[in-house]
Amino acid sequence: MSDRRQRIQLLHEISLAISPGETLAATAETALDAYLGKLNCTVGGVFSRREDGSYEQVVTRPAAAVGDPVYDAARTRLAERAGGDAAGESFPIVGEGGDDGHYYLFELAEFGALMLGTHGEPFSEAIIDNLGPLNEKLATACTAKAAESTLRNERRRFEALFTTIQEPMATVSVTDGTATITRRNEAFETTFGDATAMSE
Repeated sequence: MSDRRQRIQLLHEISLAISPGETLAATAETALDAYLGKLNCTVGGVFSRREDGSYEQVVTRPAAAVGDPVYDAARTRLAERAGGDAAGESFPIVGEGGDDGHYYLFELAEFGALMLGTHGEPFSEAIIDNLGPLNEKLATACTAKAAESTLRNERRRFEALFTTIQEPMATVSVTDGTATITRRNEAFETTFGDATAMSE
């Protein structure tokens, strides 16, 4: 098989592993395992970007990656970029760690960053260039799961507030100019009785 066909096959197999999972961590983990397995990487990580520009680990492989010279070098470089020490440095970022290690930091647009590391043979320029569309797909999947998780957490907080607050609360639906109470807490019923609809 030619190098080009082999590369296309590898990229296709990674692409098949990138899809929204049950959670953000599961989504990132499945995709990262495919990247590492198909590209012969020894270490990797998916990081989300915080509001302050720093990066938070979502998942790493292996789980105990800290202490690996390639991982540590890549993590330091990512922190420097977030801290402004490497301002203007654009992705992908390529560097070395340890005696024969190479790391690659890729942007996951609107989400964070992907880190891949090898011990031995470095990536070819063609592989680095061709990972762009896969990284975009991973970024989209991670962003969707992160948004879903945020909404779920907000819903839980609202539910807790709705059921425990001592003030009257109700949710209202408006259809054709009529506001209908769809839900009310106990304090609402105590204060206003069994009101179920009200005209606008």
